[in-house]
Amino acid sequence: MTKNKNNSASPESALGFSFQDVYSLYLLLKDERSELELWVESLDDIHIRDKDANLTLYQLKHKDSYLSDKSTDLWNTIGNWCRLINNKQVSIESTKFKLVIIEKVIKTQIAYSLCKQSGNYNSIEARERLLKVAKLEVANKDIKTRKNEQKNPDKQEKKQLNFFEKKETDFELFANLPYNIRESLVDSFEVIDNTPDVTTLDTRIPSMLNAVSPDNQKAVYNELIGWWQKEIRKHLSDKSVSPLTKTTFHYKIAEINEKYHQDNLPQNYDKQDLEEYRNSIDIKNDNRNFVQQLKKITNTKKRIERAILDFYLATNKRMEWATKKLLIDDEIEIYEDKLIEYWERITEDLIDSDDFALDNAEDIEKRKFGSKVYSETEKRNIPPIREKVTEKYIKMGSYHNLVEDNKVCWYPEDIMLELFEKI
Repeated sequence: MTKNKNNSASPESALGFSFQDVYSLYLLLKDERSELELWVESLDDIHIRDKDANLTLYQLKHKDSYLSDKSTDLWNTIGNWCRLINNKQVSIESTKFKLVIIEKVIKTQIAYSLCKQSGNYNSIEARERLLKVAKLEVANKDIKTRKNEQKNPDKQEKKQLNFFEKKETDFELFANLPYNIRESLVDSFEVIDNTPDVTTLDTRIPSMLNAVSPDNQKAVYNELIGWWQKEIRKHLSDKSVSPLTKTTFHYKIAEINEKYHQDNLPQNYDKQDLEEYRNSIDIKNDNRNFVQQLKKITNTKKRIERAILDFYLATNKRMEWATKKLLIDDEIEIYEDKLIEYWERITEDLIDSDDFALDNAEDIEKRKFGSKVYSETEKRNIPPIREKVTEKYIKMGSYHNLVEDNKVCWYPEDIMLELFEKI
């Protein structure tokens, strides 16, 4: 199996593990059956079960090596399947076995007669040739064992040797299967060669998202594969007990796709990112303009922390929208102009209702007035940048950006005096 369980694993095995993530996602998109359940690193690298309890096992080999007749990749795979059959972990009648490789199989190899896509599939020929190789290797092992016995090893060495030789090799497991079981195994065995490697699949899969607009397919796929890899990590940490389902998979595609509709933009953050942002907040040493102004109008630490978090989230999300080219023309500038207009209207209303005179106000009056402006701005329903972009942090974080640019303010000062001079 393609595993990567320690730091000493080769780059090739690490690439294989990435291939496992991408290929499992590819399988769910490609397979037209509904109600599929998928496991990783359970019976095989990947195995899928349909609603009728039919299984398909996938062994993945993401490396540049030819599948020779005695290849370890070939026989380790067959040996693993034989053990599953012998241990009654799978039913031969309802299971298909697939070996996936990125190399193209050579015509002279046994594996070539197991490649359905080559048009030369011949399971009868494959059965005969596999059994011939297996019997030859078993005979060679017997000869080697007899030679070792003739060397008269001491008692301890002989005990260890006999223990080792009692373990069935992959060749023995196959040769020792009952005839009908061995026949059914090979008949259910397919080699899928010349499979696109992980990089190629990564570029092809977006176009398979048929329900997604071509303009958004790459962005939706990038979010989808990130979510999928996290799901697989959780699945593996739970010892692959519960399956990953096609239903949940398609719901997630729909959920991500919804973000990229013309009336929407991605807004969500995962819990880990939110926690990192919260941990980075340092009110005491934060000298940004909007933080200093908030310190003047409120003594509530929680309120200032929330404002800083809103600023972080909005700033990063707006950068994401720009990087992914999700914004239309000068959409941000138009939205900011709208925010400024509403802030001005809120401030005008409060000045008139309170008969507030900024040029003669004492500090305590300024603090109270600034607090009212801020509270009213938080409460006011201001048209969002797009209809479904309703997260409050977008609005308030954008306002804090405008404070940094000296386009609005929370604590009454020069900018407010210039805008709302009394007549």
